[in-house]
Amino acid sequence: MKKFLPAIFIALTFVSCIEMKIHTRTQFVKNDAIKKIGVFEVMIGKPIQAFLPIIDAASFNGKMDKISNQIIETQAKKVTFFRESLAFNLKNTLQCEIIFGKELQKLNGYEELRKNLEYKQALETKNDYYPLVLMADGEFNIFPFEKGHINDYLNSKIDYSNLTTEVCEKLGLDGIVINFSELNVKGVTSLGFSSNCRL
Repeated sequence: MKKFLPAIFIALTFVSCIEMKIHTRTQFVKNDAIKKIGVFEVMIGKPIQAFLPIIDAASFNGKMDKISNQIIETQAKKVTFFRESLAFNLKNTLQCEIIFGKELQKLNGYEELRKNLEYKQALETKNDYYPLVLMADGEFNIFPFEKGHINDYLNSKIDYSNLTTEVCEKLGLDGIVINFSELNVKGVTSLGFSSNCRL
């Protein structure tokens, strides 16, 4: 019987940036046991809006909220592209088979996992302007985080290794990748005229 590692690789610095940071629960060492990894969830959360300087940030955040539908539409168009870019970068970095998108979703057991493990409500942020965490085409979420706070959940001391092991065993994978990004607003100028944003 094949031994599966409870491996989860969380890409926390994102494909739109030049660097790519890979965070793992345990130290990742390339070895012969890790041959196939699935890019399982690629998500974009609600923006992290600026809070300083208070008046300037409030002005900029108000302007941003007014165009939230356009921001969401743009992010929704890009999230699947991010998945493809991430998969390409991971393949070059980890030098093993990376499967994602339709190829992953066609694996035996994928729809059964969706039926048994999907947490749709976790994607609801309870934010009027950015109500949902967006996911790449065809994906579903398996983590019971609250109000879209997946970063807090994945970086907490919660042990989700049984969950990720179940996914790996069901799909015949040696590990899965979870990618979460959010638009971070910093450096707001006077009266909220402009700011620096980083994904």
